[in-house]
Amino acid sequence: MKMRTVALVTTVLLAFGFGGAGFEREPNDESQHATRVVPRPAGDGRGAGVWGRIAPGDVDFFELWARAGDVLAVSLFARDAGEFDDPVIGIFAPGEDGPRSVNDDGGSGFLSRIAVPVDRSGRWKVAVSGFGDDAFDGSTHEEAFRYFLELALVRDVARVGEGEGRNDEPATAPRLPGLRGIRSFSIVSGRLTPGDIDYFRLPRRGGGFVSVSLFDRAGGEFNDSVVRLLDPEGEPLGEDDDSGPGFLSNLVIELSGCEHAVLAVDGFDPDPDDEAPHGEEFDYDLVLTTLGGPGAAGHRPWRMLRCKAAGKG
Repeated sequence: MKMRTVALVTTVLLAFGFGGAGFEREPNDESQHATRVVPRPAGDGRGAGVWGRIAPGDVDFFELWARAGDVLAVSLFARDAGEFDDPVIGIFAPGEDGPRSVNDDGGSGFLSRIAVPVDRSGRWKVAVSGFGDDAFDGSTHEEAFRYFLELALVRDVARVGEGEGRNDEPATAPRLPGLRGIRSFSIVSGRLTPGDIDYFRLPRRGGGFVSVSLFDRAGGEFNDSVVRLLDPEGEPLGEDDDSGPGFLSNLVIELSGCEHAVLAVDGFDPDPDDEAPHGEEFDYDLVLTTLGGPGAAGHRPWRMLRCKAAGKG
């Protein structure tokens, strides 16, 4: 288990609703009783979100249909940003009794994050349990926490989703696909080359939370990303380097106000003061979720209406 300081603003993620997301349905402690999840189209793939709760000895199973050639990317967010909650995630392929892959601390703090290639079409299952329960039978853990599970099925495409050559400057950043209103998913496949920065524009939202998960096919073992969220003037609102698995990035931040924000995907530069650009080169999958809704801190329905009335919505 890794120990590191987490600089993410995730303290209230699980207090609020998510449009289009579902809730776990008990009993779902066993694979045959898994809660069914139906991802919806989102940019270069399909995405879904599920709210759940783990109690001591509890396991939550979820089921979704995936097609061969997809990549199943799963991120778990919790109220305490992983400083105190310690889940474990397992992914089960169709017809297999044991997990195809297990992850403990691939996300921020002690949280879990994992991505696996889908090698056969069918109903894949994702299990959430507490630390130490790699068998996913609930017999070995005492964890208790609420969580939001982010599920994405990314198409194995030719990595053209980012619009390479058209997103190298903040002023020309394309709008992220799939974002509708204040609560939705966007999934983009992209590629970083040495010195390259990819920019994407988020719509004006009137407040709420944004989660950004960046995956690569090597699991972050060799590739080192940095993600930054910028205001319209280019000033940083937040950034993350290594809160994902390996050297990959995982950021959650609260936005406020009516202006749009710009997301920058960059490569890690060990010496930013010299003139040499970063040397990172790899394909990536970017999964972005907007979180908010009635009662969410930093967002109220009247704030979105105020933005629209001012011509900024």
